[in-house]
Amino acid sequence: MEWLLKGDERQTPQFSEPAPEAYGVRPGPPLDVALLAEILTEIKKFMAEKHVKLSPQREARLIAVVYDQCRESKVKPDFILVERFLWITKVD
Repeated sequence: MEWLLKGDERQTPQFSEPAPEAYGVRPGPPLDVALLAEILTEIKKFMAEKHVKLSPQREARLIAVVYDQCRESKVKPDFILVERFLWITKVD
């Protein structure tokens, strides 16, 4: 707490939590920010045109599914792709 309040570098907190590697978690490929921006734009455009409202959780799943598909298939996101995967994420 003292370190957070005063920022004294000599008292930098020591974390006892193991590194993610200890849990068998490996870093994935770097995030393709340009692709993610295209996907977000396409999803927002789709939602506006179709008057679709999604819960934040469902929207996040849709973004993740479309991102994975575009990355794996090396395709650009489009209206049809978003519509196809929207129904896959229907279960809330």
